[in-house]
Amino acid sequence: MKAKWVHWITILMMIAFTLTLFAGPPVVALGSGNYGAEVVEAIQGSGLVKLNGTTVTEHLSVTGSLITKNASIGSLDVLGEANLTDTSIRHRSIVMGYLQAHQAKFEEAL
Repeated sequence: MKAKWVHWITILMMIAFTLTLFAGPPVVALGSGNYGAEVVEAIQGSGLVKLNGTTVTEHLSVTGSLITKNASIGSLDVLGEANLTDTSIRHRSIVMGYLQAHQAKFEEAL
């Protein structure tokens, strides 16, 4: 009986390992910083977050300051300030604080 459990656990571990081999680079970024022309799934930042040509496919959450230029964002939550230039946001957005938008496109309600 014990040998069957070990067998199944080994198989599950092999499957998990195989899936990690074919996974792409990390797609979730935490913290503050500068992001260039790259694609990430999500960013959860605090402090100053700068996006320059960055695509965030899902959600961007910032507590602090957000500065974007030529960015594409799935959904957006900002507690602080957001300065958006030539940026598109596809889904819902919440900005609690200061918002400055120049040539920004909000496809759903702000």
